[in-house]
Amino acid sequence: MPFNEYVRIVVRYWWAIVASVLVGGLAGFGYGMYFTSVDYVSSARLFVTAEGGTSVGESYQNNLFAEGRVNSYAQIATSEQVATRASEALEGAISPADLRSKTTALPVEDTVILTISVSGPSPQRAQSYAAAVAQQTVEVVQELETSRRGGTSAASAVLYDEPGLPSTAGRPWMSWTAIGAGAGLIVGVVIALLLGWRRRGTVVDEVTAVDSTHHPVLAVLSPQTIPIETLGTDDSADRDADALRGLHNLIRFLGGRRDEQARAPRVVGFTGVGSDAGAGDVAARFAATVAATGNTVLLVDGDLSGGGITAGTELSADHGLSTVLSSSTGSVDPYVGQGGLTILPAGPVPPESGALVSSPVLGTVLDDLRERFDYIVIACPRMGSTSDSIVYSALADAMVVVVRSGSATRKALSDSVAAIELVGAVIGTVLVSGKAGQVKAQDVADSAEPAAESVDAEIVDFEPGSESVTETIRTTIDHASRNGSGSAAAAGVPSDGRGR
Repeated sequence: MPFNEYVRIVVRYWWAIVASVLVGGLAGFGYGMYFTSVDYVSSARLFVTAEGGTSVGESYQNNLFAEGRVNSYAQIATSEQVATRASEALEGAISPADLRSKTTALPVEDTVILTISVSGPSPQRAQSYAAAVAQQTVEVVQELETSRRGGTSAASAVLYDEPGLPSTAGRPWMSWTAIGAGAGLIVGVVIALLLGWRRRGTVVDEVTAVDSTHHPVLAVLSPQTIPIETLGTDDSADRDADALRGLHNLIRFLGGRRDEQARAPRVVGFTGVGSDAGAGDVAARFAATVAATGNTVLLVDGDLSGGGITAGTELSADHGLSTVLSSSTGSVDPYVGQGGLTILPAGPVPPESGALVSSPVLGTVLDDLRERFDYIVIACPRMGSTSDSIVYSALADAMVVVVRSGSATRKALSDSVAAIELVGAVIGTVLVSGKAGQVKAQDVADSAEPAAESVDAEIVDFEPGSESVTETIRTTIDHASRNGSGSAAAAGVPSDGRGR
């Protein structure tokens, strides 16, 4: 994957990184506070000298000799012999091994000074440990530097700074917290990359949808199912009313721009990619929103296999699209009026639904319905389940592909759009994401009225294909298609009533 894809994954799963850092930091803090001992540190300093030297040259040589001796004395201070003697001097208060593990000896750079530090569980213990180790180091050095034949020692170590009583203890929890947070950061980045790698081929947002189809995302909707019996009435509140009005206007204007000689699409099909895309619900909500603007709208349940939006309802019990196509309606009107919306249910499931949809009768029926309605919205079966959606794609003016965030692969979406474009036109996609919820009808109505008033004043004189509308929509789609961010619904406004 390119580097920017890794950055995108890290930004998308930032919560995993933050959570890992917090967990790691808390774990380190707890370990440092409750599972590590708090040690006090006391230090003593030794001065190393070399004997003899009456001239400047000899003094310089002795100084170099002493500097070299400091490193050797540091090894002596942490030796087992010094630890054993110091333990005996402390009357066995601490074992030689433990004392040795708590002792450090570091020479001060470019000097003849040796710093011996010893830690202990209390200030007094640390001071006594350091004093014993320093004293025993001096004695061992004196023994080693003195010739067995007697005489003076070549060099010696002098304790010039007695160990003091430490006032504060070290804080291991601080270092352990930092270590835990750092480890958590690394783990969090790895988790984020694994999550991104697992879902690298999945449509999860507008960016991946645009990259997969090369079509704009017309709207981002939350999953919501409105009972078909209340669709088109005051009880059919929709939380995404503004986004659906924006979808309506984008379809009107963008559809008209596809062909300068053609009118905006009036027969619009909605099909989904993935088993839970919810294209039928989106089509129903879109039809109800367009009908609320004063247009005459027919919602057609195009899924004759029994899985459509009217399946299992009284609307589809006896008559519907299947009886219209088979010319078996008789004197019964299969069209159901609900408020300003008209619904053509799927009807009884025919023995061969695919053959019925593929018959020339469907095209004739749609041509007749164009004369009766401003808009015909077809809730098509999902792609891949049957070939019916391809037939509807050939007969509709434009198709909208609905995809659920995180449930469809990029390849499936890309292949579905390509299959539709072999026979028809795809105007864009709708991304369904988020969680469903309940919205009061009055709240939706109150929020919709101000938006309708403000926008009507702006677009009432626009005609499809005019320069002002063209520039407005071009700006919106350029923004959506370049970076895939920002819902296209942001540019959507309520319909002017009868515009197409």
